[in-house]
Amino acid sequence: MRKIKVGTRQSALAMTQSGQTIDALKTLAAKARLPLDFEVVPIVTRGDRILDVTLSKVGGKGLFVKEIEEALLGGEIDIAIHSMKDMPFELPEGLVIGCVPPREDPRDALVNLTSSTLSDLPPGARIGTSSLRRSAQLQSRRPDFRIESLRGNIDTRLRKLESEGLDAIVLAAAGLKRMGWSDRITAYIEPEDCLPAVGQGALAIECRASDEEVLALLGMLNDTAAERAVAAERTFFGIAERRLPGADRRLCDSFVDGIRRRRLHDGHGRGCGRQTRVESFRFRQRSGRRRTPRGGGAAGQGRGRLARGSEGITMTQGKVYLVGAGPGDPKLITVRGLRALQRCDVVVYDRLAGPQLLQETRPGTERIYVGKRPDRHTMKQEEINRLLLDLALSGKVVCRLKGGDPTVFGRVGEEAELLQKHGVPYEIVPGITSAIAVPAYAGIPVTHRDFASSFSIVTGHESPDKLDRMIQWDKVTNATGTLLFLMGVAKIGYISEQLIKFGRPAETPVALVRWGTRAEQETLTGTLGDIEQKVREADFQPPAVIVVGDVVRQREKLKWIEAKPLFGWRVLVTRARSQASELADRIDDLGGEPYVFPVIDTVKQTDPAEAQRIGAALREAERFDWVIWTSAAGVEYFFSWLAEARVDIRRFAGARFAAVGPKTAEALATRGVVADVIPSQFQAEGLLDSLADMLAPGQRALLPRGDLARGLLPAELAKAGVEAVELDVYENRLVVEKDDRIVEMLRAGEIHAVTFTSSSTVVNLLEALRRLGAERPADLLAGCAIACIGPITARTAEEHGLRVTLTAEQSTIEGLLAAMLKHRGAGNEIR
Repeated sequence: MRKIKVGTRQSALAMTQSGQTIDALKTLAAKARLPLDFEVVPIVTRGDRILDVTLSKVGGKGLFVKEIEEALLGGEIDIAIHSMKDMPFELPEGLVIGCVPPREDPRDALVNLTSSTLSDLPPGARIGTSSLRRSAQLQSRRPDFRIESLRGNIDTRLRKLESEGLDAIVLAAAGLKRMGWSDRITAYIEPEDCLPAVGQGALAIECRASDEEVLALLGMLNDTAAERAVAAERTFFGIAERRLPGADRRLCDSFVDGIRRRRLHDGHGRGCGRQTRVESFRFRQRSGRRRTPRGGGAAGQGRGRLARGSEGITMTQGKVYLVGAGPGDPKLITVRGLRALQRCDVVVYDRLAGPQLLQETRPGTERIYVGKRPDRHTMKQEEINRLLLDLALSGKVVCRLKGGDPTVFGRVGEEAELLQKHGVPYEIVPGITSAIAVPAYAGIPVTHRDFASSFSIVTGHESPDKLDRMIQWDKVTNATGTLLFLMGVAKIGYISEQLIKFGRPAETPVALVRWGTRAEQETLTGTLGDIEQKVREADFQPPAVIVVGDVVRQREKLKWIEAKPLFGWRVLVTRARSQASELADRIDDLGGEPYVFPVIDTVKQTDPAEAQRIGAALREAERFDWVIWTSAAGVEYFFSWLAEARVDIRRFAGARFAAVGPKTAEALATRGVVADVIPSQFQAEGLLDSLADMLAPGQRALLPRGDLARGLLPAELAKAGVEAVELDVYENRLVVEKDDRIVEMLRAGEIHAVTFTSSSTVVNLLEALRRLGAERPADLLAGCAIACIGPITARTAEEHGLRVTLTAEQSTIEGLLAAMLKHRGAGNEIR
């Protein structure tokens, strides 16, 4: 597992916004199944050391980034997280801005103790700020204001408001919001009163240009609107910086922001999306040499944001990726196809593209369904072609997601031709064609040394008269050992008739494989002579791949996926996305199809009061006799708080450590800590039983937990005379992902089982379904097997109207899987 070292300033704000960014990156890494871990590396910058003079006197921009960039270039860290407004315009050679995450409020904020607005402040009011930009604009509006230099971290400045007798201070609203201190804001200062700094409210995630793995990860976090706005702001800043005389450059922030607010912004940090021409400018390195930005970030190559011409940068059309999604199993998409999907602004998808692949898109990605069915087309092909062109010309990066391979009956040539005609850049990303993959999942190799050394792929979708015009049956029938017909179920009788007519024996084996590689996969076998009747009797519906040839005889020996115990089951996984991969992968290994729909997420505690409690408790490490963890997440966030509080784990040397179960103990072990106590029953009750003989009155126990943890453990410890100090080191939050199909799939019976790994997942799934339009969500789950990780979770499910089908004997993922296997019935084949 690679450890990504993240460099940032040591201030509370920098650490907080870095922690929030790392949480987002962890989620994305888990989603992409990237084995990454993260470590925060605090770095002291020159700007942090010099606090007794104003920023303008010690150098302005660059004061808070230089040392961090040097660590990045030296390989001491892999990612640097900066406030965008601190970034110099030119980057060192070898570094790039890998992404711009979603932007916080870019406005300035007024903070005072009297709830006064800017216009209500008394004559001669003393205003604290360290910004020349703010000083100039505030005094322009109110010449009577006395502006006083105010340096220090955000919490230091808030304390100085009262201690130095100031009437008000002006800070960036984004910093206060990220710290959870929105309630300290007296009033927002609108742009007409004080224009914000370039890039204010945005973060710049910087990395080495050569680090492809990090660039790919950061590309998934990039926010299109924030990226465009920041690129435009920094572009205009560069023009102003070059055109204003050196002595007047301190004024260019206001000059640039005036242009930005009038022309490029809507006032809330979102780009307006119009095309903008910026002349005589390029991104440059400090060396003065020109460079082409790489990666998926703010000036990322291939993102279609900034086109570079001889005269500069033009905000122009985007780019289209014509991607083969594979046959249905989401793991059969190519790495390049997945990367395109994760970087796009819009995904245009069809019926045969696996629905789980849509979960790989970034938050906020637009989804447009253009699927076709034999009896109904959502869009005609000409309309799809034009849609792709229009989206690209509006500046969007588009992923056209097509089932199978886009060049095999996928009409990709028509789409690419129109894009090429209009000068829109595009890439064709091949996919695994269903013609080969679907038979393979049914145990039918399309070639075999004893039966067939060649194969043909033929469309079966057209009407008989058109088939006759396009297919020379006399040549095709015996041209290759194996014949593969795509989209031909409705024409199976005519196809069989023609093949027999032109020389294939009626006894030739035939297989139809429906929805191959998915949970619904069904296989119907017969011969050319009887397959039409079998299709009619079984009411066998498209889509299906038709295999004709002696290779079909291999099926009985080689049908491998159907031999797996969970084959045919689509299982809903409701765990947090960062934790879902373990259960999803095991379901997949056992032949099931996991459908990840997280309804819960964990984030580091955001309440300032609770954060202070946590810090105070950790600094009393020597006073605890026990540290008791009830989840792996508790371990993770506990160590994160240790790092933030600068508390060494060795200070807990006098305490014994207890973990509720093996996964929690494993989380400790990865950090070099061995649990003293692990109960045989992996829940609070079992933990109490294991601790009973070791607890003594007067002991103190630290419980780093989530905000929804049960009250049983601290209550029982109190009965034993043990003082329990509960720390809510993380928060559980409801997640309602935009999923266009989940309610529809449940109604159609396409979800066969639902797994619950905590009481919170039960409550949250029902609420998520309700928010997605289900009036009676419990009824929607009535047809599913309800699988619970333990009795507490099962009890919650029953209290909410669910009929629990199975409960794990051991409250672990392995225990849950064992219960599912015990319950599971047999296969899914029509004969």
